[in-house]
Amino acid sequence: MHGGLDMKRHSVVTWSLVASALVLLMAAVGLMPSPPPATAQEELAGNMAVSVEAWMVDKYNMKDLIARFEQAHPKVKVKLLTHEGLGAAYQRVFLEWAQTNKSTADLYFGGLVSQLTIPMIDDLLLPWDDMMTGELAPDKWIKGFLQSAWVAGPKGTNYPTLPGLGETMNFQANTDYLKVIEGTDAQGNPLQSTSYKQIMDMACKLAATPIQGKKITGFEGEYGLNFAPDTWTAAVVAAGRRWWRRREPTSCPTAR
Repeated sequence: MHGGLDMKRHSVVTWSLVASALVLLMAAVGLMPSPPPATAQEELAGNMAVSVEAWMVDKYNMKDLIARFEQAHPKVKVKLLTHEGLGAAYQRVFLEWAQTNKSTADLYFGGLVSQLTIPMIDDLLLPWDDMMTGELAPDKWIKGFLQSAWVAGPKGTNYPTLPGLGETMNFQANTDYLKVIEGTDAQGNPLQSTSYKQIMDMACKLAATPIQGKKITGFEGEYGLNFAPDTWTAAVVAAGRRWWRRREPTSCPTAR
């Protein structure tokens, strides 16, 4: 092992970050098996570079994971690198690979599947297929979660990445406000909407109803540097729907 692999047919292993609407997959670290103790048959030695999206380092205790790995493999030294998580940042990483004919690390954590299409198309990733045994065997995964990483191709090349994180996209509501517009059930839980129109109607009611004598915003959504809205809109487009359309007149005063 060494910090970066020479670019031949394959060059780097990537652990990809994917958005998934599966509540049971909120904890990414739970998907990563603990490093087994070193054995006489497997005496790893050398230097290894691991590149992680900066926000993941503390959230998923990457330093602790590396310390545990080095303790299990005393002859291995792991260098922790960080990189940005935006799509343009990954393009810069792949450009550096092309310019130097060498990957910047041996293992990567991060990146939506859509951001990793360049190295997939150029066949630059070491497939995980042969390593998917024991705790990583396909039948040990939640099927719908692992399926997001599968790509068509010859046997043994179907998993150029592995999913490492599942997140849900959800709506949060103030139940005290919803009670004012009769938006809760007998137990005080929010009434479950079954369409986006119902969500809009409820937001409009909130916006038109003074709360403690003040107007409030009926609905507010995040549309910034966050992959959740990107993933949602991608699903809309994939379903053959339009995301942007001409705004229709509405009586909703401040819902946004």
